Amino acid sequence: INQRTIIAQNMKKLIQNVGVLFVALLLLCALAAEAKQQSRRRNRRGVGNGASEATQLARRYLRPPLAATPAPLNNTLFWGTYRPQVLFGMRTRSSTPLSTGLLWSSTPAEEPHRFMRDLRYTCEQGQDLTYSWQEHDGREYGTQTIVDRKHDLELVTSFVKLPSETDSGHWRVRLDGKRARKNLPAREATTRAPLSLFLVFSNEDLATGTLALLQNHPEGLDPSEWRLSGVNQDVGAFTVRTRVLDRHSAALLEERRAAISSASDFLALVHELRKNHNAVPRLDRVHFVGYRAESEDAWDVNPRLQNIFRNQASNLVAQMEQARNKLSPDQRLRALAPYLLTLPNQVERDSNVFVFQLIIMEDVTVEMDYVQHVALVTDNDDEDDESLSTRSSAVESHLATCTSESLDDLLQARSLRFEERFQRTFELSRQQHSAIARKTAKTALSNLLGGVGFFSGSELIEMRAANQELALPQVVTESPPGVLFSGVPSRPFFPRGFLWDEGFHQLLISEWDLDLSLDVFRHWLNRMDDDGWIAREQILGPEARSRVPAEFQVQRNTVANPPTFFLLLRRFVERLLALRELEEGSPWSAGDVVCEGDADCHTSEPAPSPRANPQQLTDAASLTSFLRQCYPRIKSWYQWMERTQRSPLLDGAYRWADRTVNHTLSSGLDDYPRANPPTNSELHVDITAWQAMSARVLVDLAHLLELQDEEEIAFVASLEERTRVIDRVLETVFWNEELQTFMDVAEYTEQSVLHVEERGYVSLFPMLLGLIAPDDQKLEHVLNLIEDPEELWSNFGVLSLSKSSALYETNENYWRGPIWINVNFLILSSLHRNYIHAGPYHEHAHSVYTRLRENLMNNIVAEYDRTHQFWEQYNAVTGHGQRTNPFTGWTTLIVNIMSEHF
Repeated sequence: INQRTIIAQNMKKLIQNVGVLFVALLLLCALAAEAKQQSRRRNRRGVGNGASEATQLARRYLRPPLAATPAPLNNTLFWGTYRPQVLFGMRTRSSTPLSTGLLWSSTPAEEPHRFMRDLRYTCEQGQDLTYSWQEHDGREYGTQTIVDRKHDLELVTSFVKLPSETDSGHWRVRLDGKRARKNLPAREATTRAPLSLFLVFSNEDLATGTLALLQNHPEGLDPSEWRLSGVNQDVGAFTVRTRVLDRHSAALLEERRAAISSASDFLALVHELRKNHNAVPRLDRVHFVGYRAESEDAWDVNPRLQNIFRNQASNLVAQMEQARNKLSPDQRLRALAPYLLTLPNQVERDSNVFVFQLIIMEDVTVEMDYVQHVALVTDNDDEDDESLSTRSSAVESHLATCTSESLDDLLQARSLRFEERFQRTFELSRQQHSAIARKTAKTALSNLLGGVGFFSGSELIEMRAANQELALPQVVTESPPGVLFSGVPSRPFFPRGFLWDEGFHQLLISEWDLDLSLDVFRHWLNRMDDDGWIAREQILGPEARSRVPAEFQVQRNTVANPPTFFLLLRRFVERLLALRELEEGSPWSAGDVVCEGDADCHTSEPAPSPRANPQQLTDAASLTSFLRQCYPRIKSWYQWMERTQRSPLLDGAYRWADRTVNHTLSSGLDDYPRANPPTNSELHVDITAWQAMSARVLVDLAHLLELQDEEEIAFVASLEERTRVIDRVLETVFWNEELQTFMDVAEYTEQSVLHVEERGYVSLFPMLLGLIAPDDQKLEHVLNLIEDPEELWSNFGVLSLSKSSALYETNENYWRGPIWINVNFLILSSLHRNYIHAGPYHEHAHSVYTRLRENLMNNIVAEYDRTHQFWEQYNAVTGHGQRTNPFTGWTTLIVNIMSEHF
């Protein structure tokens, strides 16, 4: 009994201990789960769910948006090709947009499963697909050529907007598709893969918007005409008419079907089987689907099409199981090809996305006419029967005038107008540039303008205190929704706004269309938070985010970017001076040498004469009002740079914060060699020069606006003192007397300065931004560095890193040797503005300017002629374009270089 009692007691203790251990294990698991959840929340790629972080971030975007320039200047900007990431698409500048899209794919008989896998929709980089705007005026007209070798298609997309007193008005689109291999023998013609062309129209106004198909038929639509109508809160009522004008494809498709269905007994059996299941579509009809999509999903039709066609293919395969004993698996798969996968001709309730499918074998022409009803009838706002009848009659009358012949005339007239305006603006013929050079320049401008996009949505932001350790995890939060109107560096690779790129883009666009540049500038200032920070990449909404790798989606609020918009702001200041001189009747300045003391002499560039383009702001009062409105944000941006990027060790010196061992992404010069490892005592030449230039421009702007507030007067005085302090630091700290060049500082103390002994683009920045006086001997040393073939000079442009560097063309080799057009442009611009007309070194400066300009023009034109592309960078040895293409961002500054618009 005693033994049993002892055993029972031991068992009881054991059970109790096991219970304690089990509870402890559950507690540990719970703690581990909570830790994992917290880690996920802190992960820099995740999105914070805490209300406090979202509220805190929302409070940083409380500034009211800057107002647009006067409506008559911008009513032609409401509709446009503002989806640069897709091959062709129109959209409105609205957060609840109307938009169009274009997709296509062919169905190889051998591999029908590739139908959706090879779908063309977005711009991609590759030799079998090219796309380029031949002409684009940025507002009302454009013509693009797309060549798709894989799908045997040449496609010309053209659009033209019609004059209207309303914001949106009317537009017309033509798609001219040609199958490249024409006049094939009958045998080959019957085996060529058919091509499905998909047209998309969506309405993202989910609250009050409507979209309806006015015709509906279970076998498809009559291709001669079909219509959509709807309502959008930004445009009111509208109608879209689509017509297919060239349809000799259907006969060829029927020939192919007959040839294949009679080719063998088993295919004849499949044909009969599918007829019995009503599985043979009408190839002479337009097939369609309408569905409801949330606003964040409306842009991407691909998943819906994939699902439709995947289910359809599965059903067809299941039907063919009846012939299993006569068909091998491969034969069953191939039997799908001649019967093509088609949209189901169905419309869901409350559809806001419609997709239309055309099946073609040879050439096809499609025309779309968009009509805004209110643009036709503006004198009666009542929606009674009489007004509706009047509106309907007006729509019909307008569409009756939209013939193919009238569109031919419109496109021809707009093309002629574009050509005349281009020649008048840049005067390349007068400068005796070759025909291929003029074509290169016109295509460059057109693709920069054709890449301008409108983006809406939130962005992912990681909020971090200044100088906080990078290793500490942070919560990532979605910003409040916003919008951005901006150019993009590259449609396939960088279809979003980049801060330092956009300043360069606008140096060309402002020459063509000043008030378009003002509107872009306004949108970027509206992206500023209340602290004065602007994210270096603007990735707004799911469509933009879909094109960005996850590791680059999150923007950190301590990361800066070169303030290149101050280069554009300098243009605005010069334009305003020119306008005031014209209005006062004073003669236009041809440029004077201006000296302020002994150390600050510079050549003033002739103020640009306002050109007589219809879109140019030509009123000094309007431009003054706009710049006065922008001034507080420009000032705030400068002050943010001062607070977050200035060195804690030396007044007047700066460093790029938040850099890593191998990259300084904030500088724009990503992998350019810096101090290694990064330290808190390093100083950077380029950002110090940027701050000096920005301060000078801000002073000029403040004086021009005649700001009388005591606080502003004191602020301007502090800026003038700041420029003097920075000048002294550049001369005494960043200048390496032994090596006779400007260099970063790896470590600074009051007793010693340790330089980063690398020569390259960073060494040039004091000259690039006009901070060296024309009579300063340092200028001669900088010119010597530029033209030394053992250092930076090449026959194709100035290299990004010296050939003498141990890091030349190493690792990523991004900014370690290749030629970049934006920095070469800055070299030429500064020489032209500051150094070729004055000072003891003006002849040397003029020689470098002339030879460099010639080298750049010759190489970029030759590469465009060879590859039909503009490139992100150019090889230091061969001059060949490399990396991203088409890169129609700052490489298009070749137009400024050719026309000498600096």
